Amino acid sequence: MIYSGFRLRESAVETIDCTDLAVIKVPTTDESGIQVQSIHFHEDLRGLIWFADSPVKNIDPKQFVNKIETESVTLEFTIPGYLEPSMIFTSEPVEFSDSADEPLLDVMYYDLDPQQKGEYLKFLQNPYEHTDISYLMLLYHGLERHLWEGNWRKAVNVILKLRYFHKDKIFLDRSCRALLLTAIKKDCGEIALALIEQSHGTNIPITEYFLCASSFNLHITSTEIVRYASWFGVDSKLNRNKITENIKKLVGREYLLVSDVLSDEYIQNMPLNLVKIFDNTSLRDAVCSIPLFNQDYKMRNIIQSLCEQM
Repeated sequence: MIYSGFRLRESAVETIDCTDLAVIKVPTTDESGIQVQSIHFHEDLRGLIWFADSPVKNIDPKQFVNKIETESVTLEFTIPGYLEPSMIFTSEPVEFSDSADEPLLDVMYYDLDPQQKGEYLKFLQNPYEHTDISYLMLLYHGLERHLWEGNWRKAVNVILKLRYFHKDKIFLDRSCRALLLTAIKKDCGEIALALIEQSHGTNIPITEYFLCASSFNLHITSTEIVRYASWFGVDSKLNRNKITENIKKLVGREYLLVSDVLSDEYIQNMPLNLVKIFDNTSLRDAVCSIPLFNQDYKMRNIIQSLCEQM
């Protein structure tokens, strides 16, 4: 494990007790005027919803987080007054209707009109039913904050479950990186393995995959080599059986480890690519420097040699 030493500087983040609610009361409007109605959340979302106002307020929009550093990875994260987009204002009026306009993709809860707020709150009663991508992403953005500073284990489980029911490419792509980098940050290889198994390895960015492979000693088989071969300059038609034979000749087994090719010290001195961790706009300054495995000549030479069909 080479990326397990994540540390927060002192006083970097304020501990948050995310209110463990299953129901809230909101003002609703209809022909008879303003009423107060109870909204029940899905059990999976208990303790994961952010609230902006009393008595259930559990987030301060002026929180500030400094930096996480290791010898090989740096996460810089500041929130100079950015608003958490998913936080619910329980004092805002809500209207339940079947004719709500489609919201913008990266909308904030506060900016939804009363009918759209009603649609979103209905979605929170069962987040696994089909919905507009905007509402799905709004919930996901709140879960991202938990990946950083809240109930991250529960948030991971909910995101993985959402990925099973919702196949929107935008959601799948944006949640993939956040989950993989959370696995690194929390030293939890189970997250990476669950994500890779769920997605059958597809649509996982190459740099994040090899970062997890090096951190958690993932087995790189002929399947992964074929999937990522083009990133290493291989564009010919490949034979998995031949690649497996080549791997066995090289290391004596049917899979490759990153450590078979690159030492920890070597990886720590590789060129880096700066990537955003989260899609949540209030976490816009959270970045991670990831080694460019596909541009390293040692790794490229090994992959290219394993792909030789002669």
